[in-house]
Amino acid sequence: METLFWTVLNMSLAGTAVAAFVAVFRALLKRAPRFVTLFLWAPVLLRLLSPVSFTAPNGASIFGDGSVKNGRIELLSRPSFTGSAVPAAPYMGEPAANAAVSAPASVLEVLWAVAPYLWAVGIAVFLAWQFLAFLRLRRLTKTAAEVEFGVFESAAIPAPFALGLFTPKIYLPTGLSETARACVLRHERAHIARHDPLWKLLAVLALAVHWFNPFVWLAFSLFSRDLETASDEKALRGADDAFRADYAETLLRLSAGERPRVFWTPAFVE
Repeated sequence: METLFWTVLNMSLAGTAVAAFVAVFRALLKRAPRFVTLFLWAPVLLRLLSPVSFTAPNGASIFGDGSVKNGRIELLSRPSFTGSAVPAAPYMGEPAANAAVSAPASVLEVLWAVAPYLWAVGIAVFLAWQFLAFLRLRRLTKTAAEVEFGVFESAAIPAPFALGLFTPKIYLPTGLSETARACVLRHERAHIARHDPLWKLLAVLALAVHWFNPFVWLAFSLFSRDLETASDEKALRGADDAFRADYAETLLRLSAGERPRVFWTPAFVE
């Protein structure tokens, strides 16, 4: 467990470095289409999900100055607590009572011993949350009726979403106007055309493994935002001014309350 946790720590540090570079480069590409920045997030996912490091011919890692051992990058040195015992304070009493006293374990040593198990518990809690949210969503979809191929509607569904990896289906709440329905379908189909549900699931898995790293949460937020913006751009490609106005109005209305991102919505749902 300790070895696995140490590997994840190094993966998390390397992934943070790559994510920081992408975040800065992303800010410099404000005017570029968002699908361009989506390609930049691929190395971040790779670094966070793969313990294998890519190395140059001289053996140096392309992700940093850390050493590479057996194809794995190590940016941090494994802590060693050997010889860390604190010598007992001199005792001026009887010589027989002046025996060596074992120092208590240091705080860092205790934290290092407990950390791998806390990390594992955190993963279990995160995945349990996502699984329960998925079950709740599946219960809502049971009431949906197919209104056209791949599109389902239900009064129990609070907000539009696409669910599924290889053959995603679109679920809509009942009561949407024809204009709003057309805009939402364009948006969700743009997600499906780019296989966003699969990429989002990979990002959620990276988030589960590195739940302790706040920079990974920030990267996940930026990545999700780029997914949404890229889908908007794809949905509006070739659209006339009237549709663009309707699309903007629909998104504004949904973001104001018709499409809440509630706690029990799985993070991997688009």
